[in-house]
Amino acid sequence: MRTIRHFIDSRAEQQPEKIYMIAPEAGLTLNYSQLREDSISLGKHLLKRGLLKADKLSFMMGNGYQTNKIFLGAMYAGFVIAPLNLKAQASHLEYVLDHSDAKLIFFTQDHKERLLSAVKGVKRDIEFVEIDNDAQAIFPEDEDLSGFTLPDVTEDDEALLLYTSGTTGLPIGASLSHLNMVAGGLYKTIAHWLTPDVWALCSLPLYHINGEVVTSVTPLVSGGSVVMP
Repeated sequence: MRTIRHFIDSRAEQQPEKIYMIAPEAGLTLNYSQLREDSISLGKHLLKRGLLKADKLSFMMGNGYQTNKIFLGAMYAGFVIAPLNLKAQASHLEYVLDHSDAKLIFFTQDHKERLLSAVKGVKRDIEFVEIDNDAQAIFPEDEDLSGFTLPDVTEDDEALLLYTSGTTGLPIGASLSHLNMVAGGLYKTIAHWLTPDVWALCSLPLYHINGEVVTSVTPLVSGGSVVMP
């Protein structure tokens, strides 16, 4: 099955100790086995908070250790990730939050003021989760998650909802399936002759398709690693 979950699971089984990600400023590393464990944990925590399969969730965070784990973990667990553009105007953010029907937003302290300002015009409840991008965990690790099971995920399920910049009108949401995401990683792997020994450096934000597919998803397909400043 060509899904984000399939590739994370496969890497965790085939090369569990292989480093998937290094976050240099935080001094943190994440191997493929840990990536799978953290993705499962994130999914179960979100189910415990009342989210359902295919629900949208967003993040308003700069690149980093937790941002990449949220990006991949949400898709792994069957949710749809709708990242927020940190360079966007408040009206853009308000429209995207309203239009995407995001149920929950992860954010860091440095973006809290802009986020709360943008959400004022959204007439529905949204849950906010403030996190530290350099922390080891997002949610308390001692919560009982034994009663929660992740839903099945297929390659046709929606994985990413990415909005245009809206420079000539309202932002347009582009929906990408798991197969779309995996195909993007496969094309990059083939075109650049990538091997498991290749490291990618994520220089573009994880609300941009390049940062998302080229430097986050592609290593899952190639079995490589990523440096996430």
